[in-house]
Amino acid sequence: MCMCVCVYVYVCVCVWACVCVRNQNSPVLVRH
Repeated sequence: MCMCVCVYVYVCVCVWACVCVRNQNSPVLVRH
């Protein structure tokens, strides 16, 4: 399971194999 915590738009903390990508409107959690 993907576990990511995105704060605002520049601070992203991801565990396991996860990647946080920033969308035009809001941060989106994407599984790597």
